[in-house]
Amino acid sequence: MADLCFKKMTKDKIFKTAYKQKEQGQNFRSHEEYKLFEKTLHHQVSGRYLGDMVFGANDGIVTTFAVVAGAFGGDLSLVVIIILGFANLLGDGFSMGLGNYLGIKSSLNYKQLQRTKEEWEVEHFPQAEKDEVQRIFLKKGFSETKAQTLTDLYASNKEAWVDFMMNEEHGISSEENNSPARHGLATFMAFFFAGLLPLLPFIVPIFNNPFIASAVVTLLVLFSVGAFRSKITTVSWWQGGLEMLLIGSVSSGAAYFIGWWLERLLA
Repeated sequence: MADLCFKKMTKDKIFKTAYKQKEQGQNFRSHEEYKLFEKTLHHQVSGRYLGDMVFGANDGIVTTFAVVAGAFGGDLSLVVIIILGFANLLGDGFSMGLGNYLGIKSSLNYKQLQRTKEEWEVEHFPQAEKDEVQRIFLKKGFSETKAQTLTDLYASNKEAWVDFMMNEEHGISSEENNSPARHGLATFMAFFFAGLLPLLPFIVPIFNNPFIASAVVTLLVLFSVGAFRSKITTVSWWQGGLEMLLIGSVSSGAAYFIGWWLERLLA
């Protein structure tokens, strides 16, 4: 019965319904039904590279069309528009991908350095580290007896002990390691393919007005990417789509009018 119930609902629907109710645990007929929900929920929000792809696609479509709009507003030739568009597509795309790669790599290196230091302190100054753990539990409101019991439990497992100190002392959670290269590649690929779309009407000579066609494609993709944000946030698909549409429209409109104004100013 539970399987049938959940199959009829999309993962997004399951999460949004439970999130709004705020009391998920009281809405399931059995522990097995709740575990099915929990499994579906974690699968729903755990897309490791989804955030990189949404971020890359959003920036790719907005910046590329902004370049196209500025060049078109400046009354530049079709060839120049295509050249500027592809220059932005590759230059900014590589910059974003490499920036994400270096940022995540630096973060992982920092986490590893802090973990190495904590492991050394636990190994060489165990009593001082135990006292620190106990003080943390006392600050959380535990009695001295319970704080001591919890401290002894953590001290009996070195890995859990280090994880605890990493989280409490440095604010670093013990999460699964990510691949900086894959995150960077996901960002670049999303940027490139989304950013390529506004250029297609200028490359494929089948439109009477390639700029209008490019604008329509851009608006549709912006809304779609914004709506896709609902997969990794609690924002509804239509709200996410409209927000992205508004941001992209303002950015592109500003680029177009700047190009139009400069062309008349400098002509």
